[in-house]
Amino acid sequence: MNPPAPTAPTASATGPIHDWHRRLQYDRGQRAGLRRAQTIDEVYQVLAFHQLLAHAGPKLPHETAARMAIALAEVDADTSTAPDRWGAALGRAFATHRHGKPRLSEDRLRLLATAEDPDQFLRLLRGAIQALDRHAPLQDVADIVRAWHRPASRLQARRQIFLAYYAASTAASGEADDG
Repeated sequence: MNPPAPTAPTASATGPIHDWHRRLQYDRGQRAGLRRAQTIDEVYQVLAFHQLLAHAGPKLPHETAARMAIALAEVDADTSTAPDRWGAALGRAFATHRHGKPRLSEDRLRLLATAEDPDQFLRLLRGAIQALDRHAPLQDVADIVRAWHRPASRLQARRQIFLAYYAASTAASGEADDG
């Protein structure tokens, strides 16, 4: 029996996150400022971060919003389809094959998913998004960054990433065997 799907913490913010990201795509200077940021303190100097805070609402903690802005700035194209469990779309994306291999190796996935520190997780997530050629499920990225700040949510997200990754890997292996 599968555990119940966690309630997405940003479900009510789906529109604002996408709207903010869409505007960010046209402001290359702000986007570059977020991409250059190495720490969350550097993000406080970028106007786009403050715009995200305004769009996301007062319930989003500043540190979470800062990490979210850094991660979302890495995404060029949103690959979101339908609402999903936290991490499911991202896990499937990591498992998609390119040149006969998953875009993110099992070892890199394990390193990413087992990171306990939100800053370490953010650093690894940025690299993982680049491995996806910057095409990632925008809402899932936002939800995962938010989840990583709370241990219980992090555990649920971690499990879902692994479940989706291995389900997609198994399906891709089966298709390769059939062909």
